[in-house]
Amino acid sequence: MRPLLNISLLLLLSILTASAQDYSKMSSYVRRLVAGGAVLSKASPTPSTRPITLTLVQGEESAIKGHCLRHQGDIHIVASTIDQLAEMSAEPSVARIEARECNSEITLHDASTHVDVTDVWQGTGGLPQAFRGKGCVIGLSDIGFDLTHPAFRNDDGTLRISRFWDFLNIPDGKTYSETDPYPIGTYFDNKDEILALGSSADGTMLWHGTHTLGIAAGNPCDTEMQGMAPEADLYVCNTLTSNNYSQLPENLKKYYNETFQLLAFQYMFDYADEQGKPCVVSYSIGGPQSINDGDLLTLEYINRMTEKPGHIFVATAGNNGTTYGYLPKSSTQTTVGGAIQTSHSKVYFGISAPKTLTIRLTNYGLTTPVSRDISLDMPLNAKEGAISPSGLKYGEANTIEMGDDFNGLKVMIYPLPDPFREGRMSYDMVLSDGALSANSGKYVMEFIGEETEADIFAQNANLRTTSYDTSLTGAQASSANVLQPGSLEPVIGVGATTWRESYTDINGNSHSISYGSDGRRVSFSGCGPAISGLTKPDIMAPGIAISSAANSFYTFQSSKLTASTTYDGKTYYWTVSDGTSMATPMVAGIIALWLEADPTLTRQRILDVFAHTANHYDTSLSYPNDHYGYGEINAYKGLLYILNLTDVEGISTTHAQGATILPAAGGSIRITFDNPLPHSTNVRAYTTDGKMVAGASLAPHSTEHRLSLPSGIHGIIAVQLDGYGSTLIRM
Repeated sequence: MRPLLNISLLLLLSILTASAQDYSKMSSYVRRLVAGGAVLSKASPTPSTRPITLTLVQGEESAIKGHCLRHQGDIHIVASTIDQLAEMSAEPSVARIEARECNSEITLHDASTHVDVTDVWQGTGGLPQAFRGKGCVIGLSDIGFDLTHPAFRNDDGTLRISRFWDFLNIPDGKTYSETDPYPIGTYFDNKDEILALGSSADGTMLWHGTHTLGIAAGNPCDTEMQGMAPEADLYVCNTLTSNNYSQLPENLKKYYNETFQLLAFQYMFDYADEQGKPCVVSYSIGGPQSINDGDLLTLEYINRMTEKPGHIFVATAGNNGTTYGYLPKSSTQTTVGGAIQTSHSKVYFGISAPKTLTIRLTNYGLTTPVSRDISLDMPLNAKEGAISPSGLKYGEANTIEMGDDFNGLKVMIYPLPDPFREGRMSYDMVLSDGALSANSGKYVMEFIGEETEADIFAQNANLRTTSYDTSLTGAQASSANVLQPGSLEPVIGVGATTWRESYTDINGNSHSISYGSDGRRVSFSGCGPAISGLTKPDIMAPGIAISSAANSFYTFQSSKLTASTTYDGKTYYWTVSDGTSMATPMVAGIIALWLEADPTLTRQRILDVFAHTANHYDTSLSYPNDHYGYGEINAYKGLLYILNLTDVEGISTTHAQGATILPAAGGSIRITFDNPLPHSTNVRAYTTDGKMVAGASLAPHSTEHRLSLPSGIHGIIAVQLDGYGSTLIRM
């Protein structure tokens, strides 16, 4: 008989009385923060202590303790002390207090590759000449920025980064009050000051943000490395992830959470509204999804923030596509499971089941394997204060000490009703310590239950088949591993495709790539469904062999550099990388072009554009699906569709190749050919209402032609050159 588990509930150490807080209103992270006794006085004389944190609070504004920085209806971003969180929870008009632990990371893949940005569209040619993102704001949050790179300048040398908030730029002795609108780091709204900074506080150690910003909006300078929207206005945030979190002062770490980043997104949209411009936010960062309560207010806040026309949020699907993280259990199966494979010290699971499940953990790293059972047995009708037969407390972080046989492994289980599916309980489960990475593959996890189904999601680990128990089938590959916030409904989740098989570095050396060259999904690109059951990702874009701006404060190997330019006496470079990190700003930049054409676009309208214009790698599949979403984004077809030109007879949906079509003096259009015309061809010009306003027949061997338009023709004109394609120009 297996020994009984010693289950110890997380001790509530707060100095407040029991009546001063209501833990049922708090998300798991907030509950742990308050219950852990992290209570500091607002009047603390120690300059290095930071007595506030940010949370989402749902309820009446009059009940807010602390300071409301921004709100969407009755959901507020609140700066408060920890004791004020406890006090707010006791207010009858406060329904919920939520924040997510900071466990996100950049979604950069390990390979180093290169592609010409215009070629990467595979069929759309270059940027449509009529649209360069002018009049649009791109808000981009990332890490490791070079603020001086000429890719972020206008042609006259002025900086295009209008706003910069650096979470890590914390002056010595700086303290933050509840009313500080920027409650971490330093905010800059002066372009001269931004240039004088040179780089973000992590700029000598990291480079990812420089690269993603260049993809979204880089000016090509005298290279061919043009970003998607090179005239967009830029609001940049240097955020915190697991990659630079160690640089945050130690006394601030337990107070930082994902709500700080949510505030930055809000400020990006606010800035765009102040400027009277549409805005697309790009976020190449993601973290584990929460199966129960971690994302409820976040989801609703983003939904409200983006329901306004011209507010679009784009985020990565992540690079966990090769993980075996989704394990469904049918009611006819008694046991499912697999070996836990991970390189992390902490592993997250989400479990949803309508009936009791038993988790059996076995350590096969011992001479004689040892097993322990944990019962997930919270009744469906449980309320606040309920304790399950095995001792789990409803709505609490229950910590189970596994003992020396599991190297001090701790299992935290947090039970609540499944918010997405009725009649089911959900359990957030975190495994920590226990030498998880060192024992990767040696800890085997089984889920046991008679006549009950279940869904198990491993967020940053694989559940693989194992020779220790060949009856276990392991989790499904390429399924349910998309990251949050790209997994949320109001966010456009982006996956990556592959087109290139090599790149050439700045020294002329060729480097091979092995992902494929036919537009298929990259194997590492995150897949759905989301934990909520949503089909994800929403759209794909090239993510292999992408060349973009390189951080000049960071040292790159020459084999990863692809182009250079000299600006103000300094040499700047472009570098290569791949990942859904690269696909995400590409989609954001293209959407900026679309917003220039129609500033009132909504997420739903953009999904409609995807549905009608995206390219399909595998035509045998139905779209949208959990590998490709609606397919691969097509910038040019999307513009035609938005301008109601897709169905105009005679206009090609392929961007013109082999000819340059530009507006000329006197209301004419100048057409020049790369090579003399081999035969006669026709050219026609259409307004966006589909009316043909000019046309001509061009003789063989022509190298140039000017097409005259009727007087008074202004705005966007679609020019169709038979045999070459079409181009949009602005007259």
